[in-house]
Amino acid sequence: MMFNFFKKIIFLIFIIPCIDSFASSAVVTYYGDMRPGGFMVARSSGIERAVFEGKEIKTDGKYVTVGFDRDDRGSRTLELFFYDGSTERKSIKLPERDYAIQHVRGLQAEHVSPGPEHTERIQRERDVMRNAIYQAGRKENAYFSSGIVRPVEGGRITSVFGSQRILDGVPGTPHNGIDIALPQGTPVHAMAAGVVLLADDFFFAGKYVMIAHGQGLISFYMHLSKIDVIQGQRVYRGDKIGELGMTGRATGPHLHWGVQWNSSRIDPALLLHTGIGQQGSHFIRVSVAEQKLHLYGEGELIKSYPVSTSRYGTGSESGSYKTPAGLHRVARKIGDGALVGSVFRGRVRTGEVTEIYYDGRSSDGDYILTRILRLEGLEPGINKGEEVDSYSRFIYIHGTKEEGLIGRPVSRGCVRMRNEDVIELFNIVEEGTLVEIIP
Repeated sequence: MMFNFFKKIIFLIFIIPCIDSFASSAVVTYYGDMRPGGFMVARSSGIERAVFEGKEIKTDGKYVTVGFDRDDRGSRTLELFFYDGSTERKSIKLPERDYAIQHVRGLQAEHVSPGPEHTERIQRERDVMRNAIYQAGRKENAYFSSGIVRPVEGGRITSVFGSQRILDGVPGTPHNGIDIALPQGTPVHAMAAGVVLLADDFFFAGKYVMIAHGQGLISFYMHLSKIDVIQGQRVYRGDKIGELGMTGRATGPHLHWGVQWNSSRIDPALLLHTGIGQQGSHFIRVSVAEQKLHLYGEGELIKSYPVSTSRYGTGSESGSYKTPAGLHRVARKIGDGALVGSVFRGRVRTGEVTEIYYDGRSSDGDYILTRILRLEGLEPGINKGEEVDSYSRFIYIHGTKEEGLIGRPVSRGCVRMRNEDVIELFNIVEEGTLVEIIP
């Protein structure tokens, strides 16, 4: 499912100095492209809430996102409020931006001026899309934080973002994406981690996939010949979601790749250069069935490690001693520099270095050794929130005294690794790395 897009990506980071007032004790980093069609990310810690242009917007405590529509002009204001009571207010002045005029010829007449027989379907599909966009805006998790990639490799750009389109002589709406021409059947991949909101056949869009990437960031993929995902499915950056085609309103095989922040139209070309994912391009899948941890980097499998998950199976209930399924992230890395076999209690190194059993023996306790990657659940009601909260349940990836039992489900909820393996993993991944645990 994974695909290597990273031949070379240069991230352009824009640190914005135009701060009206700064009273926060936290360090805030801003990066992105501050112009019409651009996308900005604020990254810090301890963010309680965020307000953009007087409206509350989503935050996960670490990330805040803001998008600028194609037609936005003038100044915008973002306010951040921190748990320690401090605040930050940032003003952003948007420059003017010009767009091209594009003539498109050869469309079927019904896709240029649809007749009354199509009106009901078109309106119904618009309502479905609007509702999906609304639902996307309610997701506070920053799924996108592991990075963004181009959904297809190569191809010819046949239409750019923002251009005013003339369809067989009839003025149309501005183009809200990028068209990339490639042969029919070319694999199409998710630009970032997220949840599939829509996967269906639409009148104008043809076979169509919409993905929510968190905090209102949405991507959509039109005119596919085949769809490989279903509504509600979790996907990760680089996962194959379908194949390129020419369904719907299209004159030839191509991908229409569109991006929005809530209802604001975003230029995908600018999104690739925001610096998102610069903090780390890895992610982890733990397969309970296989008793394996798979580490991916830049869209490719790097290495698989044997692990041990719970002897009680998968589940998220407090006190169950089960391994929680679903999407997580590495919230904290603990133990850098500790010796192999170092014992931790309450995530604090005790100073003891214990013997490790390589022969299949069981120990007299649930030892946490060598390194800890503390996990935070990202799915409310599944692994986040009262009674099911992975962070409050102290779910870790960690080293173990019982190395001879690795490969069998014998833990008490955490994901155990061999001690040398967890050191290697610890040294590769960053805090914020996404972790998916699957049954």
